Order: sequence, then C-alpha cells, then structure tokens
Amino acid sequence: MRRHLLFLLLAVLHSALSAQTVRVESLDLDPTDLSAAVHETLDRNGHPCALLKIMILDKNVSFKSDWIIRTEDKKGGEHWVWICEGTEEITVKSDNFLSSDIVFSDYNPEIKGLKPRHTYVLRLLVDASISSTTAIVKFKCNAPSAQVKIDGYSAELKKKITIAAGPHLLTATAPHHEPYSDTIIVSPYLKGEQLFEIVMESSLPREYFEAGMSLFKEKKYKEAVVQWCWSAEMGYTLAQSWLGRLYCMGKGVEKDYAEALRLFRLAAESGDTDAQYWLGGMYKLGNGVHKDTAQALLWIGRAAAQGNKYAQYQMGTFCYLGKGVEKDYLQAVRWFRFAAVQGHPGAQVQLGYMYATGLGIRQDYVEARKWYRKAADQGLRSAQYNLACLYYNGQGVPKNFAEAKYWYGKAAAQGDEESRKMLSRIDSRKR
Repeated sequence: MRRHLLFLLLAVLHSALSAQTVRVESLDLDPTDLSAAVHETLDRNGHPCALLKIMILDKNVSFKSDWIIRTEDKKGGEHWVWICEGTEEITVKSDNFLSSDIVFSDYNPEIKGLKPRHTYVLRLLVDASISSTTAIVKFKCNAPSAQVKIDGYSAELKKKITIAAGPHLLTATAPHHEPYSDTIIVSPYLKGEQLFEIVMESSLPREYFEAGMSLFKEKKYKEAVVQWCWSAEMGYTLAQSWLGRLYCMGKGVEKDYAEALRLFRLAAESGDTDAQYWLGGMYKLGNGVHKDTAQALLWIGRAAAQGNKYAQYQMGTFCYLGKGVEKDYLQAVRWFRFAAVQGHPGAQVQLGYMYATGLGIRQDYVEARKWYRKAADQGLRSAQYNLACLYYNGQGVPKNFAEAKYWYGKAAAQGDEESRKMLSRIDSRKR
C-alpha cells in the first residue's frame, strides 16, 4: 500500500468557488533556464518541444491544449508542460477556480508561439479576495500516537493551528509505523479550515517478513513460515510471494499447490514480479491448476515486461521453441539479451548460442565468446563446454588448446561426458 495524503476541503462555499477565476501574473521566456534543452522531449513528428513551467498554488491542477505532449508535476506548485512549437494558448483548471483560457500573446505580445528548446515561465494567480495570507489547518492520523511536525515544529493532532499559506513539509513518526514525509500545500483561497489526513503504513508486516527471511537463510523453514504467515495476513506482498514458494516446494509445510496458487495470485495482482513468474510457472506446468499456456504467457509476460530476468529468460525460451507463441528467433534474442544483461547465466549461454549459430541475429563468434564466458564464469556447465569448443576450433579467437582444455576440464568436473571425450582427444594430440 503506497503512502498517500488525503486532502479534504471543508466549509468551501459553492458561490465563492464559482466567482473565482485565474489571472496571469507574468509570462516570460527564461533564456537562462536550459531545462527544455537538457530534458528534451520530442513531439509526434520528432521535433523538439518547448517547456512551459506553470507556477500556481492550488490542488489538482490540469492543463488542456491540442499540442501538449506530456505534463510533469513538481513540488511547490510548479508544473512542467511540454508543448509543441507554435502553441499560442492553453486552458488551465484546478479545484478552486473555473477553467480559463490563457492566450500567451495577450500577456506578452512577443510570445506569439512557443519555440522549441526554449523554457517559458507562466505565473498564475487565483483572482479572489483574500483577507489574510494565513489559513487554519488541522491534522488527523490513523496512528493515534503519531508525533507530527510541520516544517520541523511540533503540531498536535486534531488541534487547529494558524499557518502561512504555501508549501510546508509535513512529517510524522509512530511506533511500529513507517516514517511519513510529504509536502502539503495550504491554500489561502479556501474559506474555513483545511484538514490534512495522514495515513501511515505499519512496519510490522515488514519486520515479520525480515525476521522470516533471516530464519529462511538459516534453513529454519518452519519458523520462517510462522513469521511469513503473520506478514502475509497483513497483506505484505513479499511475504505472500515467499510463503507461496514454501508451499510450492513443501519446505516447512506440507506441499500444497492450491495454497501456493492463492498466495502467488495475491502477490501477483499487487505487482510482485517474482509472484507473477511463479504463478505463470504453475499454469505452465499444471501444478494445482489445469495447464493453461495462455495464462502462463500472461503472467510470465507481465513479469518480463517489468524487468524480471527469470521471466525474460522464460519468454525467450517460449519464442525460441515456439511454445504458446509463433517461433520467433528475433524475439528470442531480444528477451535473452534483456535477461543476460542482468546476469542470468541461462540467458547468457542462449544468447551466445544465437550469435554462434546466427539464429535471429548476424553470426558473430566474438559476441558468442563474450556471452559464453560470462555464463561460464558463473559455473554453467554448458557455457564452459561451448566456450572450450570456440577455443578448440579457433572461432572468434585464435586456436588455443590449453584454454580449451581448461574449460573442458571445468565442464567435465561437473559430469559433462562430451567434455571428457574432448579432453581425451586433446591429450591424444600430444602423443
């Protein structure tokens, strides 16, 4: 559960809202600000955009134009709007004023259209009568024992305080809860008091999970199960994912595919990529569920798209073998490369093989040797054998029987019969 701040607006008069409009304080080109050039964004035609920095102190600000490429909210009421060259107007709307059309040339005749790689600063004000630059606020927290501070100064829960309008740093701490920190914006345009509700996450689920992980590393699986059960029941996705593995493998508990499936699904739907990979694997193998290649691809594909190297390797294997998808060596190379860069030894040896054979990519023994070596250094027997073959045949490297013998020896020590035969062949050459 992500920490969030619920901003409740109390006692706002509807008539006051309808009377408020936005007005432009200033609109200027800032030649000293290189943000547009440094953080370059291209439009749909591949042309550089201009950056419009809009400064306004309000909540839920939104912008509309036919030429906006993207927006990005910053702290302290600053909003970055990437906009196409030549744009002359924009519509602005937020919680506390009616939408207003801002025509740039109305306020600065020299700006008739935004120029690419330029940074512009637009300062807006809500046009309303303000009797004071202060506001009355109150804080509420789901952890009753929380210690709340505003800009480093203590503030009592449920007690009203008068505070200057503008951005403020709000922090909170409480026993068995994660520390809380956020920037709040106190608006001078609201009538009545403003309530800021702080929702803090409990640290107990994480503490139970970490205790279980320490026990798991000591191979105390039964004790780890107890800790992870507590954490999982509190909705902690990592605990659900790891507990699912224990049920799947039968470590610390009796093997129970149905329970493993339930836990993996809970964590997978919360975005845990390892759980997505395991859930896809259960559908692939039919463990606790009917085999379903489409569901396997769905969950493993989700994990792969989010960078899970094990899932990326599996997707590469699907594409290479044509399991559940059309056989596609080009896509196989793509997935193997994603996983190989992250250090997956199986993906590294497969990528090396694709380079060595020219499947889905231009044949390149030098690249093949590079990826074989990375996997061989991790102790993968097949990579050690393939690397030795390159040295033995002089593919991508000069022939080197001593180096070939070294790597054949590594693979043979792990029980590889072909490597043993090649060692005998090399030895026979010396007689």
